[in-house]
Amino acid sequence: ANFPDAEASFAEALEIRRQVDEPWGIALTLVGAGAVQYEQGRVAPAMAHWEEGVRVATAIGDRELIAILANNLAEGHIATGRAEAAQALLATAYETASEIGDKRTLADIVRNKASLALQRGHVGRAYALISDALSLAEGLRAKQLIGVILRTMGEVLGQALAVSEHLPGVQNADKLASKSFQRSMSYFEEMGDVVGLARTMAAYGDFLEGRGVGNKARKLKQRSAELLSTGT
Repeated sequence: ANFPDAEASFAEALEIRRQVDEPWGIALTLVGAGAVQYEQGRVAPAMAHWEEGVRVATAIGDRELIAILANNLAEGHIATGRAEAAQALLATAYETASEIGDKRTLADIVRNKASLALQRGHVGRAYALISDALSLAEGLRAKQLIGVILRTMGEVLGQALAVSEHLPGVQNADKLASKSFQRSMSYFEEMGDVVGLARTMAAYGDFLEGRGVGNKARKLKQRSAELLSTGT
């Protein structure tokens, strides 16, 4: 994954759009600039971009960008353990996306709601939410989002299995978790999304490690690291 090139491209685009005073373009560029930082695990700079983006989008009244950026910020708060802040942002994002009918962003918001429920230990609710998110994304045929949601579904099932071997209403949770990770990997491979594939490989490795399948887990994590460092 060529993160330096992506960072440079977004920085250049942002400078140009600031020079010509194009607020919508600035806000949209900040979405992508933050995502590049977030994919590298740099949550603070990612959120700084998104926070500026929300301010710009709010000033021009672009509700679609407000929903996207609020959802992104919520994900950052989930990643850093700030559940209350995440919940408030998800409520704003969900209400906004619902009102304007942005189904793709709604699916991703519901995915983040599932992650938040999982973080709080509400595994049953997390599984119900991630199932809803998957249905929404599949209805839109949004492949990249489906891949991310399937990864989260595997993580939800993995955490459920860490607590109990039986998740109410779910048959063969162990197999379903593995299938979710494998389907996620297939989507990312099909799209040539190296970062998405690497993230799912790492998450699948964590899951298998927790299930005692150490050798396969190590191979997946090693391959994930290779993909992120070389892009091939």
